[in-house]
This record gives sequence, C-alpha cells and structure tokens, in this order.
Amino acid sequence: MRSLLALVLLCGTPTAAQAQLTWVPCTMPVNTLTTLAMGPYGELVTLLNTNPAQVRMSTDQGQSWQNHAGTGGPNGTFLSETRLHLTNAATMLVWGSVNGGSSYGLWRSTDGGDTFAPVGGIPTSRYFMGFSSGPNGDVYLYGEGILRSTNDGQSWTSIVGASTFVTAAVANTTNLYAVQIGVVYKGGLDGTGFAAISTGGVQVTNGLAMARGLNDRILATGGGDRIITTTDNGLTWQAVNTGITTTLNNELQHIAASLSSDTWVTAKQITVFSTDNGGAPWANASSGLGFAGNEPIQGIFCDSTETFYLYGYFHLYRSNISTGIEASPMVNDEKVFPNPTEGIMRLPSTFAGKACQVIDAAGREVLRVQVGYDATLDLGALENGRYLLRSAAAVVPVQVLR
Repeated sequence: MRSLLALVLLCGTPTAAQAQLTWVPCTMPVNTLTTLAMGPYGELVTLLNTNPAQVRMSTDQGQSWQNHAGTGGPNGTFLSETRLHLTNAATMLVWGSVNGGSSYGLWRSTDGGDTFAPVGGIPTSRYFMGFSSGPNGDVYLYGEGILRSTNDGQSWTSIVGASTFVTAAVANTTNLYAVQIGVVYKGGLDGTGFAAISTGGVQVTNGLAMARGLNDRILATGGGDRIITTTDNGLTWQAVNTGITTTLNNELQHIAASLSSDTWVTAKQITVFSTDNGGAPWANASSGLGFAGNEPIQGIFCDSTETFYLYGYFHLYRSNISTGIEASPMVNDEKVFPNPTEGIMRLPSTFAGKACQVIDAAGREVLRVQVGYDATLDLGALENGRYLLRSAAAVVPVQVLR
C-alpha cells in the first residue's frame, strides 16, 4: 500500500516538466537488433533471422518477449533489407528483398505474426525506405515514390512516382509530408498536389527523419544539427535547434514526438537530446545509456503514454516512467464506477479510446490495453488488489475485489 501511495503522489499532481530523461535497459529480443517497430498499444516487435522469419513481440515495455511462428511469411534470405511496421489496427507489415535483392515483396499478418500472407500489387522493382501510418488510418510505404493503403495494408496505390525519392514521410490529419536532402514536400493525403514547398529560409540540409507531434505539428530533422517544425500545416517553418551541440560530420538522424505534450527526443550516433517545450531549449538526454562508440542509435519511438524507446545493435532502452518528462494529472476516483470492481468499470471520458497502463502497488506495469471508445475497461483478468490506470491524459486509482 505504501508503494501505491508513493506512486499516487508521483502521478497525482501535474508537475513541472523535467528537461532530463533517464533511460533504463530493456531485455534484448535478439543478439543483434537491426529492426524494431512499435504498435498502437505500445507493443514492440522485431524479426528473428530464421527461415521462415519469426516475430518476437513484447507487450510489457520490453521486459519479456514472446515468439510468433511467422508461418507463410518472408524467410531469412532478405532480412538485411527488411522494413517492419505495425498499423493503427496492429496489423503487421513486412517489406523486403527477394532473390538476393533483384525484386521486392510485401507480407501482411493480422494475428500478431503467427501467420503471414503475401500482398499483391506492390512494384517489385521499387526500393522503399520505410512505412508510416497517418492518424486517419492510412498507411504509406515511401522511398522510390510513395504507395498508399486505405484498407490497413490489404491493397496499395502509387500516389507519388518512383522518380521522386524521399527518405522520410509522415501524415497528419490533413496532409502528407516528406523530405529528401534539403527539400520538404507536401501534398494531400491521397498525394494530390504533392510537390516541393518553401520552408522560408530554414531547412534541413540532409533530411533523414520526420515526426508528427501534438496538434498536428510536423517536425523534420537531418543535416548539421538542424530541426525545423511547422504548426500551421506547412505555411511557415521555424528552426528549433537551441541547446543542440554541433559535432562535425555528426548529423541528427532520428526524431520522435509525443502526441499529448510538446515533448520530443532526437538522436545522432550515440548522443540523445530531449525537449519538453516544443524545441526550446533542448537538453542532453543521454543519462543511463550505454551505447558503444561503434553502435549508432537505429531508431526512436514514443508510445501513447509518453514513454520513449530507442535502440542500437546491442541495446534497447526506454525512458523511466517514474522519472518521465511530465506526469499525468490524477482524476478523482469518484468518476470511476463501480470502484471497487469485479471486472468491468466505466472510466472518465479522458480515457475513452486511449491506450492505458495498469500499474500494481509495487509500481510494475501488469497490463497494457486500449480503453473502449465508450470509456469502459474490463479488469476481470487481474488479481484482487489496488492499481493505477495511466493514460497519457490522466491517472486514476482503482481496486479489483471479487
């Protein structure tokens, strides 16, 4: 009970944001981690270099991993070029080369990676850099042009031709953005009007990554420690680089943003910076990391509860929830009923449709689920006891008692 009280005190009052992230190690799913994806409920997924390729998934923030057979899916002959993605509906997509790189294919799984089916209609000669999902559910595959799926990856349409090569792409609720070298592109979600746009004198000299942040904000990074952002759907852009130190030939390569606060994390090689104020200012956020000098960071993610993850070849880390950048406000438990509950309970509307962590009295995450859009949640699988339910928006104490 004392542990739960301490956790309530930590999460129960909005606190001043902390500029310094602390990182804690996760359990490594493989010996050498070269590809990792995050799903809509915070699940982490990678592939084992086996034949057929097997999925390894974590649903407890990288503390443990479960194997999925990958039957019918891609085999280990092309994993060096794999692109892995989970859609907003948690459908798993794998793109990669076949026949030694002479052509490419796409596979799709709707059962967590137990079985895969090939997806037709993908240009076998076009090379792609990665996937991106928009908030409306559209999925994009970008590189030599851009393909779009509006049915969760079942079929695809080319919306940007192969002659336009982009290294990163991201969509908000109204537009699709992409970047390559020093050029930023913008178009409709269906590719209509997709063209290079002016960023008003600020630029990323070698665009390598993009992210969508709070209130549809778009961020782009790459080049000599440069990050630019727009809050008005691309009409104007601002440079947000204050506090990021410059290192020769060491450019920003990755960026991730929270969708519930102006918290961002960016990285270059083995150095990480974070901001909790929309880019002003940035602070070094490498505390707790143990990357080797020859182990550059490969990617950064942020889940719906503002936990950030980053990984290199031999390490996987998450931001420490107990010392995270910003605490969620406590919601009065009178707004939860029944409480105590034997299973199903109704939560405040701030939880509706949100991913939610269930934290026990010892401060451990015991479950991660999506709350129903009617704000109901079934806790019938939990043992009797006191818990905290935490979304990105709020925290509420509950009790399970049968």
